[in-house]
Amino acid sequence: MNTYTIKNKKEIWLWHRRFGHPSFGYLKKLFPSLFHKCNICDFICETCAMATSHRVVFPLNNKKIDFPFSLINTDVWGPVPQFTHNGKNWFISFVDDCT
Repeated sequence: MNTYTIKNKKEIWLWHRRFGHPSFGYLKKLFPSLFHKCNICDFICETCAMATSHRVVFPLNNKKIDFPFSLINTDVWGPVPQFTHNGKNWFISFVDDCT
C-alpha cells in the first residue's frame, strides 16, 4: 500500500466522520478521486454498525396484577433546566399496575 492510498483512506475516514457517518458508497459518489485505488469493502465503521443494531425487546406479559399497590411502576427523569418548580427540576412518576 503506497502513501497515496494511505492518505486517501485517512481523508475518507475524515469525511465519513464530518458528514455524520454516511455510507461509503455515497462518499464515493461525492469524492470519486479519493476512492481511485480504494475498495469500499475495506471500510467498516464500528459506530455505524452499532447505530443500526437493535435491542432485544422485553417479552410480552399479559398477566394482570389482582391487588392494588402490589406492583408499582416508577420512572425518574431530569434534570430539566428549562422548567423548575421551587428549584426542583427532577420528576418522578408512580403508576399502580392494578388500577
